[in-house]
Amino acid sequence: MLLAAVLPGAGISAFAAVLEVNPSGVLQDAAGRAKSEISGVYRTVQEAVDAAGNMDTIIILPGTYREPVDTYGKVLYIEGTDRDACVLCWSAFDYEAPPLEMARGSLKNMTLHAMAAGEEGTYGKSYAMHVDFDEAADCALYCENVTFINDYHQTVGIGLRPGSVVDFYNCELRAAGGQSALYVHDWEAAPEAVEGGQLLMLRSCTLVNNSDTQPTILLQSQEILPGAAQVLFSDNAVANVSEGGPEISMMLYPGREAMGGGYLGGADWTLSVFSSGNSVPAMNHPLAAQYLAKAAQESAKGSNAQSPAQQVQKAGAADVQPGHGILVDGGLQLHEH
Repeated sequence: MLLAAVLPGAGISAFAAVLEVNPSGVLQDAAGRAKSEISGVYRTVQEAVDAAGNMDTIIILPGTYREPVDTYGKVLYIEGTDRDACVLCWSAFDYEAPPLEMARGSLKNMTLHAMAAGEEGTYGKSYAMHVDFDEAADCALYCENVTFINDYHQTVGIGLRPGSVVDFYNCELRAAGGQSALYVHDWEAAPEAVEGGQLLMLRSCTLVNNSDTQPTILLQSQEILPGAAQVLFSDNAVANVSEGGPEISMMLYPGREAMGGGYLGGADWTLSVFSSGNSVPAMNHPLAAQYLAKAAQESAKGSNAQSPAQQVQKAGAADVQPGHGILVDGGLQLHEH
């Protein structure tokens, strides 16, 4: 199964700009950068997104930004200066206007909060972050040190695309309204249109919900192409605080015949052999210790072989370059160029 590799610095322009978001609208401390590095200062996050070019960085200073933000059409690197003090919040009642819609680039050091406020929109409830654009194909989204909260609906909703990598590291996802903290489905196109693997990664994250019926993590299989999507779980704490409530479940796409097999009964999904250290046994691969030991040996020998987690962690949020890697036994083997 072919999977795009995430390469450090690949495709990043030397002319990328740095924009700042500050409630005062006045450049104050340049967020630790030289003031000459800042190309513009904006009062709202969306204003900065609209002004930014592809591959630009947006620095967000402390404040509560009450607005929905949509980054469609751009690869952006959005960084708060304080995880708890940089808060982006909006209503959890409008599917078309969540606090953040994003598919490529990176998001760091912020809190996203979908609040139980306002009237329900035409298409119902929203996520705190929605990742479901076709432009995500052959690209990566990297989230680090981010808190996601939803008072009413599923906290983060993701629709994977061919060749896409979505990676969460040291993040917290909290569902306060009786729904799942994370909902992810694989791509729903016809089999002949699926040309690349899809990878979801959760590493050193905390996920919490409170529901008798809804799992903390909900995966959905389109039952179209067996093995098209893979999930890698590493060192996560997952808890459904409702007594007896499920922590992870697979849902098959309604109306489609089950193909059988696959991770948790979802034919389109596989569990990476590097999945280990998670609080929920079903999230750990039985052969993880063996494969991790092998990867460590190869690394000690100077081998190019790395797990997907190691490779994405090294690359951060660099744009994905298609065709540079092959997913083999759950590991992303890279080739020299």
